[in-house]
Amino acid sequence: MRNWKPIAIFISLGLGLAAAVLLASRFREPTLLERATRVVSMKEWEGAVWLSDAEVLLCHEGEGHKYRVMSLNLRTGVKTRAAALEGALSSFNNEGIVASSDGKWLLCLPHDGEPDMHVVSTKGSPVFKNIVDGDMGLCWIPGTHQWVHLKTTQKGDASDGSIGEAQFHDVGSPSGSTCRRIKPKALTYQYYVSSLAALSSDRLRVAEGTDSSNPPLTSAHVFDIEWIDGKARLTDVTTIHLPKADKLDRLMLSPQGDRVCWLGISEQLSYFDKLISRVFPRYHPSPRMELTVYIHNLPLGHTRRLAGQSSLAGDNDIRNLEWTPSGKRLSLEYQGSLWTIPVN
Repeated sequence: MRNWKPIAIFISLGLGLAAAVLLASRFREPTLLERATRVVSMKEWEGAVWLSDAEVLLCHEGEGHKYRVMSLNLRTGVKTRAAALEGALSSFNNEGIVASSDGKWLLCLPHDGEPDMHVVSTKGSPVFKNIVDGDMGLCWIPGTHQWVHLKTTQKGDASDGSIGEAQFHDVGSPSGSTCRRIKPKALTYQYYVSSLAALSSDRLRVAEGTDSSNPPLTSAHVFDIEWIDGKARLTDVTTIHLPKADKLDRLMLSPQGDRVCWLGISEQLSYFDKLISRVFPRYHPSPRMELTVYIHNLPLGHTRRLAGQSSLAGDNDIRNLEWTPSGKRLSLEYQGSLWTIPVN
């Protein structure tokens, strides 16, 4: 007579595993892409510049440094070519573009250490050039057409440095002129300045870099510099304890300066692979890349995991993680598309 006991045991284990997987899938948290909204395919574009939460510029730099720029209205889905802006951006190099809070001006960061940066109207004209000596610490003051140039100093190849001064400029002001300067004392940072936010015309917030360290940092700092009675003072230093990860992307301050986001990348087994390997010890799956977006609330001092995405090796490239202008959503590029994800 045939012994059915091993078969029954195998069937019971299979049913138990299936039930466990089904139960886990019902109670697991949504992945990053399940929470995100797809905006547009980026296969024809190299970058996106948010003018508002409802309008984004799609940019592509072709041969001979010729730009192609399209304005996308998210409410209507209509794309409009920005021919005049294409001509303006094609006349100089840049390393990134940041829009003013009203979406009317573009702050074009200097390319690869070049001394010049440019401020461009989204209409394509006028264009203003300023000398910033290759510094990338540039941002807009919310609600104004003023921008800040944070001058930093670094000795040789040393990873640390210090903030020399901050210069405040008006759009259209002659190169080299400033409407105000501040010179904080003894303000040092590790690695580099990761991002900068102007909380007001009297207060700056600076986030420290994180992605150039090996092994990754376990903490990073955010500095507050305030202009009080004509003098600059370091008014606060916040330490952010970073969750463990194999690699950390840079800290990005929200436009309002009240939160910081970053991407953590770790190599590990998925939840289901761990579950299956417990039932079947001979099951040895390949590790996957776990991409996790974190947000730290500076006023509350709280870090939370916003969402994660498990990805096969070679398919783990989340690019250009940044805030939308309202600070209510994050924007990122993944698998050839532009996505946004709510942060609340």
